[in-house]
Amino acid sequence: VAGRLLLDGATLLGPLALNRPFRLPNAPIDVLGFDESPDGLLAVAVVSFGDTLPRAVLELWRGRTLEGSISLPLLVVPGRGVLGELVRFSPTGREIVVGFPGAAIELLIVDAGRRRISLELVPSSGFAWSPDGAWLARSTRGEIVIAGAERSEAAYVLPLAASDLAWR
Repeated sequence: VAGRLLLDGATLLGPLALNRPFRLPNAPIDVLGFDESPDGLLAVAVVSFGDTLPRAVLELWRGRTLEGSISLPLLVVPGRGVLGELVRFSPTGREIVVGFPGAAIELLIVDAGRRRISLELVPSSGFAWSPDGAWLARSTRGEIVIAGAERSEAAYVLPLAASDLAWR
């Protein structure tokens, strides 16, 4: 269990800070994954074991200031990992993909500005942002789904099986 986030070997965010959204200052926590946007916003997926049931959130930090948090579904797939181990900002820093490590088996998208989930869990084996962040391509079992501004609606569907995607 990693209850802190380190930067160059020094604690950037410790257990007391990371526990703020849970309001349980001494509860055991685990940092699942994190990423930093181009403008310095830090997204940290954290799970708390302080309640009767564990809870997960995506915390948004600017320096040592907590700007907000979004509740995440706590999903564990034996042998695959935990939802939140993959955290990746879009190129614009306005959206965040949260998923499983490695080849994602499900992912969701968080709107960082509105502090809400903009695309609920969807099956995906890979994803890629367009360089400008306007488009998101996800591979599913037998197709590639490309979404524009409305991430829950497919703008294009390519009948191709792919396990990994890259935008060039």
